[in-house]
Amino acid sequence: MTLIKKMNNHPLGYIFLLILVGATSYLYQMTQMGFYWDDWQAVFLGHINNPQITAEYFSYDRPFSAWTYDILFPWLPMNAALWQGLSFLLRLGAIVLLVEALLQLWPNRKWQIRWVGLILFVYPAFTMQPVAVAFSQHFTTFFLFALSLLFTGLSLNYRSRFWIFLPLALIATAGHLFTMEYFLGLEAIRVIYIYFLVSKKERKWQQALRQSLLIWLPYLIMLVLYLFWRLAIYPSQIQGSLPNDPVILKQLFLEPGNNLLVLLTRITKDSIYLMVNSWVNTIAIEDIDFRAKATLFSWGVGLVLAVIAACWLMISSKNQSDEPILDRFYSQGIVLGIGSIVFGGLPVWLIARQITEGKWSDRFSLAPMIGAVLIIVIVIDWMIRTNRQKQVLLAILLAMSIAFQIRNVNKYRLDWDIQRNFYWQLYWRIPALEPGTAFFAPNIPSGKIADYAAAYGINIMYADENLNAATPYWFFTQRDAGSSFAKLEPGHEIKYRLRSIQFSGTTSNAIALYYQSSSRCLKILDPIYQADPFLKTVYPAFFNLTNYSQIISPATDQKPDENIFGKEPAHEWCYYFQKADLARQNQQWQDVIDLMGEAFRLNHQPAAASEFLPLLEAYLYLNNWDQALATANQMIVISEEIKPTICSLVESYDSDRTVNFPEAVQDQLRKIAECK
Repeated sequence: MTLIKKMNNHPLGYIFLLILVGATSYLYQMTQMGFYWDDWQAVFLGHINNPQITAEYFSYDRPFSAWTYDILFPWLPMNAALWQGLSFLLRLGAIVLLVEALLQLWPNRKWQIRWVGLILFVYPAFTMQPVAVAFSQHFTTFFLFALSLLFTGLSLNYRSRFWIFLPLALIATAGHLFTMEYFLGLEAIRVIYIYFLVSKKERKWQQALRQSLLIWLPYLIMLVLYLFWRLAIYPSQIQGSLPNDPVILKQLFLEPGNNLLVLLTRITKDSIYLMVNSWVNTIAIEDIDFRAKATLFSWGVGLVLAVIAACWLMISSKNQSDEPILDRFYSQGIVLGIGSIVFGGLPVWLIARQITEGKWSDRFSLAPMIGAVLIIVIVIDWMIRTNRQKQVLLAILLAMSIAFQIRNVNKYRLDWDIQRNFYWQLYWRIPALEPGTAFFAPNIPSGKIADYAAAYGINIMYADENLNAATPYWFFTQRDAGSSFAKLEPGHEIKYRLRSIQFSGTTSNAIALYYQSSSRCLKILDPIYQADPFLKTVYPAFFNLTNYSQIISPATDQKPDENIFGKEPAHEWCYYFQKADLARQNQQWQDVIDLMGEAFRLNHQPAAASEFLPLLEAYLYLNNWDQALATANQMIVISEEIKPTICSLVESYDSDRTVNFPEAVQDQLRKIAECK
């Protein structure tokens, strides 16, 4: 407790507390994290490191946002841990600045505002902190907004320096508006913030309002300039449909009654999510498993840090005077909080998007959750009787948030393991590729990426140093049929474009693959695997797409960049399976047997019976009938569902095959597999 008191009195003490809470929640596995979702577009652009290509890419929806990457790409390597640290620092800085901005308004409410900062840092409505490269832009925007608000507060509290702080505030305002629109709506609460500051000295509300509007005028001009550019100039520069088109805003003018109800519905749903459902998610039934170390760890750490924070801020609350504070904190805070929720979410709702709809949509909570946290802290401070009870309740909320974010980070870490295995198994199986190759898969490799993210990763891994906007490879799923290409069969032209990135090829120069988030190995699909029971949900057309001539042997063994794709996994079963399957493709049958034999000597075993197929086929081609029968028996021991696959393989060996396949051996295999 003595140490906490000393730290509490230190000028940087609160920042240290924020670092302790935030780093424990987000960075405890930073060296085990990777890249996710829209991270991959930035990793791809950073790999090219061409400012013109980066600018063209972002000209689609946020033409001025490229400046953040133009600054960072030259000096910050594409290392996931470094970007995790950078995004953390940007968000930390934004929280510190926002807290200081609110203290400019309510200087006597230090412990309450500090609770706002702590809970906001780990608020459970926002779950995408691990998407560090992509969200470095969002946190930069948040930082600039908070900086501009702080400069606004300083300009009014230190009038002698008004003309120093005002230009700085306007520069920061322009920075956040033209970088990304995420905090655009919060510009509407700036006039409320200004009015509350002015009214502290000017008691007549009419005069305070006039003065506030006058002070707000430069910010309003900046906002109008941005809106004029965004709604009038920018659309004329875009070919095709307008990204983030404010369709609800347009429809309000055409059919105000019905669309006003639509807008109110969106506001109500997202507000309830921010205030209620996001907290329910922290104790979701499906996440409760006390056998799981991650669960126990998250709650243990959450409770310990919450106790530390409560003790820390309780000391701050004791330092406040017991005399009633006449600063209208409760009424002003509720107004500012409600305004932050409504105006913070308005840019999202006007483009017909919601926090509660869509896989990645909780990113839209970044701005409105500021108001949600402010309201929660104010309600607890106002309703709960004793100071100790207030601190306990806030500590419980903090513990829930920390535990939730720790588990959330662990889910991202597990997903990175899946991604890392996908890319390395793909490299083991396909050491090099002919340009113009299209990958087809029935599913996306992991739950925290999109199909285009996999495409960016494949291009980084296989393309040479001359990689540019015309990419040599791309990744497609079944849903692309009918748009980028006509049918899921060989012989069709592929024309694909994502923003300024293009791919041209044909479905004849393709590789079909299957990878699921489990211990089973990645498979390049061809007819030998079509009867695999674990692939029964795969659309049959996939098995006829793979063109093995696209796979080439590289002149040098150039491995994937471990800074991007993570450390190469240990050479266990899937490594030997991929190498054996590559040897099967090249009809190097003895190599198949040697590779599988090495795996068995190292006590590696398959998780799926179909992973014995290269070995079974090798024994058949080399006329080793006893081993072929033994292998078939081994496959059935692993899974009896593999029997139809063995039957299918037997039937595929017809008279034009080079293997001499005696009828007696065929009959024995049919008997083992109970073929009809």
